[in-house]
Amino acid sequence: MDKRILISWLGFTDLRAPDELDHVGLGPVAQAAKTRNFDEIVLLNNYPEKDITHYIKWLKSRIEERIVLHSHKLSGPTNFGEIYVAAVETVNATLNRYKGDDMELTFHLSPGTPAMAAVWIIL
Repeated sequence: MDKRILISWLGFTDLRAPDELDHVGLGPVAQAAKTRNFDEIVLLNNYPEKDITHYIKWLKSRIEERIVLHSHKLSGPTNFGEIYVAAVETVNATLNRYKGDDMELTFHLSPGTPAMAAVWIIL
């Protein structure tokens, strides 16, 4: 059976969702997890850990999928080269974790910056 995996950057709207649900809704990541069936959610993060702890706890309370967090330090959210390296490292880590298994990877283009979406399109 294929492993269905969502891979996405965490975006600002995602981080706002736990405290501003009425204004921003679930946010792109939680919305995708709620509307599609995944085995695992792989999140790339470039925010400080203190900014994402609340979100990850909130997301875990709303979905059953396993959450894997990959934090990457970027000099800026539009530094294409750094984004590309972080995305490739994360995808390779995911592929290696399920080596030999069939996988269906879904790259979520909405969260993050346009440079982050462009990298997913290239990959």
